[in-house]
Amino acid sequence: MSKTLATALPVDDGDIAPRIASSTVVIGRPSLGQRALLSEGAVVRASGRGVWIGTGSAVIENCV
Repeated sequence: MSKTLATALPVDDGDIAPRIASSTVVIGRPSLGQRALLSEGAVVRASGRGVWIGTGSAVIENCV
């Protein structure tokens, strides 16, 4: 869990990279689509390449 307030960053229309919060935990090597978002406290576990988070999808705060 984040110990500080989250900081919103301006979205650049040309920026298509996934956004991953500093308190997100990523285990394994999931595939992330363009503009995917992993918010504060989210946990993503992938066995091999078994998790795909699609383009524009969001895994919001504290999801596992």
